[in-house]
Amino acid sequence: MRTCSPSAARRARVALARPGLARAALVLAAGLLFAGCRVTLEPPPDFVELEERDWSSYAYRAADARGVVLGVRAERNPERGTLEFWVEVLKGRLRADRGYALLEETPVTASNGVRGRTLVFGRDEGHEPYLFAVTAFVAGSDLYLVEWGGKKLDVERARAGLDAAVTGFAP
Repeated sequence: MRTCSPSAARRARVALARPGLARAALVLAAGLLFAGCRVTLEPPPDFVELEERDWSSYAYRAADARGVVLGVRAERNPERGTLEFWVEVLKGRLRADRGYALLEETPVTASNGVRGRTLVFGRDEGHEPYLFAVTAFVAGSDLYLVEWGGKKLDVERARAGLDAAVTGFAP
């Protein structure tokens, strides 16, 4: 499977896996429109896709009724920074710049075999604990970030579906 450039990924959105004929039509349309170039992600079943504005940095976003969000960003990696490089950049920025505490670091493999790493962070806002995760995948000259977050209790309820979405992602 070929991957889109980040700008094409933003325009194309993310081809969602849907059952039956609707899925086939969606995949065929995306394939024809973008010459076989697509990024795939299957959100948890209770998530709905959010419409993104043209100025948004997200290629795809979805949320559940409790406010847990799932998103994909595609960025250029012209200097071909390694996965390890980008993981260290993300850790530094989220800890120092945003005040997040690193809780977990886990290697993952996307559905197409691309290696990635998930970083799970925690932070309290007021008296409410929140969790935020970012999974980085480097595919050639592109960096893909699959992110999820929300109130800790809500994320914990949705965690199995969020983890499945990450490992089902195909950069």
